[in-house]
Amino acid sequence: GTVDLIASDHSPCAPELRALSSGDFLTAWAGISGLQSSLQATWTAAASRGWSLTNLSHWWSEGPATLAGLTARKGRIAAGM
Repeated sequence: GTVDLIASDHSPCAPELRALSSGDFLTAWAGISGLQSSLQATWTAAASRGWSLTNLSHWWSEGPATLAGLTARKGRIAAGM
């Protein structure tokens, strides 16, 4: 297959939705933390398969901006962005 983009849905929420007082994971908001390790995990997998940082940059920035129709303002580091 072909990878066009990588994105995350880290689903932040208010503390009261996390069911902290009960500790009941099954009633807590359905978002989990993992955004902080996404880039490292993606790079480890990509590098082991011969992909470059250029590919990774495209997947994590330009690809999602393209999907969202935001390439005029987002998706790359460039003068005027």
